[in-house]
Amino acid sequence: MYLAHIPINHHLRGLWRAVAALSGLYLVALGVYGIVETSGLELFAQDDLPEVFGQQLNPASSGMLLVLGGIVVLVTIVGRNLDHFGNFWIGQILVIVTLLAMAVLRTDANILGFNMTSVVVVMSVGTLILASSLYAKIGRSDHSERHDVSDVQHPNPRVNA
Repeated sequence: MYLAHIPINHHLRGLWRAVAALSGLYLVALGVYGIVETSGLELFAQDDLPEVFGQQLNPASSGMLLVLGGIVVLVTIVGRNLDHFGNFWIGQILVIVTLLAMAVLRTDANILGFNMTSVVVVMSVGTLILASSLYAKIGRSDHSERHDVSDVQHPNPRVNA
C-alpha cells in the first residue's frame, strides 16, 4: 500500500474533512460562477477572459473546477476512506494542472486561460485538499498494531534481564 506512514483515525480528522469540504465548495462556486461569466466564449478561449473572484478563467477551466470540486464535496460527504483516496488524487491533479498551467502561462498552449492569480489560488486549494486527505484515513480502533516498548528484544541481554 502506498504511504504506509499516513496516520489512521487522526484526532483532527473532522477538522480536515471540513477543510476539504469548504475547499470543494469553493471550487464548485468558482466553477459555476465561471461558467456563467464565460458563457458565449469558445471552450478554450485565451483572450479577453472575464475575471471570476479575481481569477481569469475560460469555459474549459470553469467546467474542470466545477467537476473536480463536485467530486471533492461528494467523496467528503460519503467518507469511509473514499474521501482519503478521492481527495488524495484530486489534490494531486490540481497541483499538477497548476504547475503545467504556470509553465505555459504566457504562451498559446495556455488552454485553461489561467493567469498567475488563478494558478496560485487553485494550487493553494489543491494543496489544502491534498493535505486534508492525508489525515482522513480511518481504520480499526483496536490497538493491535501498537507494540509495547517492553516487548522489544534488545541485543544486550542485560537490558532484558
